[in-house]
Amino acid sequence: KLIKNGAGTLLGTAIILMIYALLPKDYQFSRLIILLGGALVLLYYVLTRIGLHFFMPAKFRLGGNKLKNIVIVGDENEVERVNLILKNTGTKPEQIQFVSASDHKPNATFKGTFNQLDQVIDMYKINEVIFCAKNISAEQTISQMLSLDNKAIEFKISQPESTFIIGSNSIDTQGDLYVMDINQINKPANKRNKRVVDLLLGLLMLILSPILVWFYSNKKQFLLNILKVFTGGLSFVGYAKINHSSNLKLPKIKQGILNSTHMFNSQNLDNNAISKLNLIYAKNQSTLMDLKIIFKNLGKLDGGY
Repeated sequence: KLIKNGAGTLLGTAIILMIYALLPKDYQFSRLIILLGGALVLLYYVLTRIGLHFFMPAKFRLGGNKLKNIVIVGDENEVERVNLILKNTGTKPEQIQFVSASDHKPNATFKGTFNQLDQVIDMYKINEVIFCAKNISAEQTISQMLSLDNKAIEFKISQPESTFIIGSNSIDTQGDLYVMDINQINKPANKRNKRVVDLLLGLLMLILSPILVWFYSNKKQFLLNILKVFTGGLSFVGYAKINHSSNLKLPKIKQGILNSTHMFNSQNLDNNAISKLNLIYAKNQSTLMDLKIIFKNLGKLDGGY
């Protein structure tokens, strides 16, 4: 960021000098003032960045390497397995602490229980939490993430019996570790962009409906779906329906013609798998994601919901 700001300052100074050269002689003043102003701005960026590095190293560490203070939440076997994976992948955090997934600590190496996670985070200045999915349900994970939403923490999930950990932010691959920010879908800019996509695509499909309708077996349902999207009653993409309490804790969005299960070619999913896909969609939702889901499933826009 410092390099970008410096480059922007130099570019701005160069543009000012070019404009200066085009001015009549009567309006020209000393070029030294322009150069001095650019130098002072550049100096300001450098000094403030160095100051932030020393006074707020956790957020503004020079070099972009944020110190990792990790806590692994699980039982004795799972936390050891995840800890070994981190070591084998070359991860070198400042510290790694263990928290039990139950209401009691298996041994002295555990710093607290599941219900004491927020206290452990504050005590050891934790900025990354890894939940062991083998010991903690999706509902419990979501509940903890929501309760800790006001803290600057990265949330991750380690799948059981995996020999590696992958950070997956892609809708094309379902990795073994997901970095969670379930409020992504509820950010004002994303909500606005989601509505713009629905409005523009809905309008386009309504205009082309005399042609498009012939590609669908349920023509009436297709037209009804597109009309509801355009008028705001539906969205093109929403959560998958599930009779599961964890769904109730996700940010509210409109019902969709398509849903989170259409991110992958997923069939015969149980409630736990659908719940995780809804969670992934809430974390990763973007205009590009919605467009990919829509165009990947154009033939399903006449379906019920």
